[in-house]
Amino acid sequence: MSSQANLTKYTLNELLEALDSIDAVQYLDRAKVILDTIKTKTNMSSQELIDNYASSDNPLITNALSVLLGMPISTESQIPQKIRYIDSHSSN
Repeated sequence: MSSQANLTKYTLNELLEALDSIDAVQYLDRAKVILDTIKTKTNMSSQELIDNYASSDNPLITNALSVLLGMPISTESQIPQKIRYIDSHSSN
């Protein structure tokens, strides 16, 4: 039996929290799986996810994204940096 959870059952909010909290340097393979699951659930590329988080610097856009995604958007999130790191250090 696998010790890793089935990420397809996680909500988008749970996946984003997992990506935000994981040490992507130490657990690169796991972080990539989380990112890939997020991309599948949202039907967005890495760049689109980064762009959505970059847009969250504007309070009006942050509020709109929060409503659209059904969750609060943290402006202190490390997600854009982690996505760039994962993409640049992944083998595929």
